[in-house]
Amino acid sequence: MRHLNRVVTFLLLAGAIVSCRSQGMPATELNAEADLIRLRSQQLVEAEGRKDLEAILPFYAEDAVNQPPGAPAVQGREAIREFYMHFYQEVPLISLTSTVTALHVAQGGDLAYETGVNHLVLDKDGTRVEDVGKYLAVWRKVNGEWRVAAVSFSSDRPTS
Repeated sequence: MRHLNRVVTFLLLAGAIVSCRSQGMPATELNAEADLIRLRSQQLVEAEGRKDLEAILPFYAEDAVNQPPGAPAVQGREAIREFYMHFYQEVPLISLTSTVTALHVAQGGDLAYETGVNHLVLDKDGTRVEDVGKYLAVWRKVNGEWRVAAVSFSSDRPTS
């Protein structure tokens, strides 16, 4: 009887382990998804640096939200287009670079978040001004492609 109890216990534990593992992606697949997001993030930042709206917008989900500093949230791809248009008209951007500091893909493989550091160079009345800040981006897989679902960013400079 003890032997049977041990076998049943073993089978129950093995089944629980298999069940837990089957609910998420293997680490190698999660790492591959993270690499895809890193590439898309880099491509998005490059398009932003070029001020290329037509290249920027496809990175966003249709219902994405952009949370810029000192302004209300911007909801939806068309509103995000308007935000970028005004941003590029008002901000004398010379260059933009970003460095990913962390990227985590959810076990299900369809949601991820990324944190990082932004570095902007601006032209303020003929003087180069550098600004460093941080961002948080949430990525969601939409029809098999990673898209930004939400992004929030701000400068590290104190508010005045």
